[in-house]
Amino acid sequence: MISMVTGGLLLVWWILVASLVPSIDPTVELLDVVSKSAWLPFSLPGMVASILLPGVIVSLYFAQKGMVSKVGQAGFYLSLLGAVMFAWVQIEQTLVWPRLVEEAPHLVDYSLPLFGDVQFEFIYWPAHLLLGIGLLLFGRATVKAGVFPRWAGHLLWFGGLMFGISGIVLGLRFLAVLTLGPALMWMGYLQWRDRGTAY
Repeated sequence: MISMVTGGLLLVWWILVASLVPSIDPTVELLDVVSKSAWLPFSLPGMVASILLPGVIVSLYFAQKGMVSKVGQAGFYLSLLGAVMFAWVQIEQTLVWPRLVEEAPHLVDYSLPLFGDVQFEFIYWPAHLLLGIGLLLFGRATVKAGVFPRWAGHLLWFGGLMFGISGIVLGLRFLAVLTLGPALMWMGYLQWRDRGTAY
């Protein structure tokens, strides 16, 4: 169930973000986007999804316990750590950035001086890298384990890989969510449908 909710929230989040952030118009500053009253309601689904994501990864791992290879187990641990770190990033972007717009607006623009901050970089880049590589390895192991449909495993590793790359190329985040969201929803549905059944 948690996987279905998380996958659905990821999809809702990026549909909302795509409608809020005018990515085609380079004259619109990030400062203007974050200062809009819609920032919090538009960012909230992503924050909640990112907070739930570590639980989803644990749930998917235990659904396949004993059937995931050693490489897949390493991917599980990497993706779990990356998911926890990414939740922190999303909490900061959702709740702290609007406050920064009020008190230190020079920190919130497309050049993002925040990315020069060692503490922020210590979390932001490794979160994407760990989650991307971890889901790539864990998703490939999920395909091989055969507990879930193969295409769901393929969407999991592809979405994870795209997510990892989206730390550098933000435009790929939409593709990552469009593949990862449905994979999580389908796997969550199967877990809910077969609850009580040993995998």
